[in-house]
Amino acid sequence: MALPYPEAGTRTDIGINSGLTMLDTGRTGEDKVLIVITDGYSDNLELTKNASTTAKADGATVYAVGVGGDVLDSELSDIASGTGYVERATNFDTVLDSLDIGIPEVNLCGIVGCYNFKASSL
Repeated sequence: MALPYPEAGTRTDIGINSGLTMLDTGRTGEDKVLIVITDGYSDNLELTKNASTTAKADGATVYAVGVGGDVLDSELSDIASGTGYVERATNFDTVLDSLDIGIPEVNLCGIVGCYNFKASSL
């Protein structure tokens, strides 16, 4: 499922809320894991923090992955479920290598299309 492009800006809150909606309409009885990958920072940090707080209160474990150098560490901390859920990647090709959660491959879709990530170590 791809998210519609909001014309301009970075609306991380929309991505988090959409991810939570997808998790809530998925299989019941399964762990909810939301991985937020960003290469910048949100237009509205407060909305992003509120969306992440809602996701965590709904039982989701939230990982925050910052790609490249234009990411705010404070925003990653606000998004993530805790210190151990914040990761950094130098580029998009190393995202899964940054996550130590045993995922060998994943297809992610967002506002600009879909991307296939593969862990190089597996």
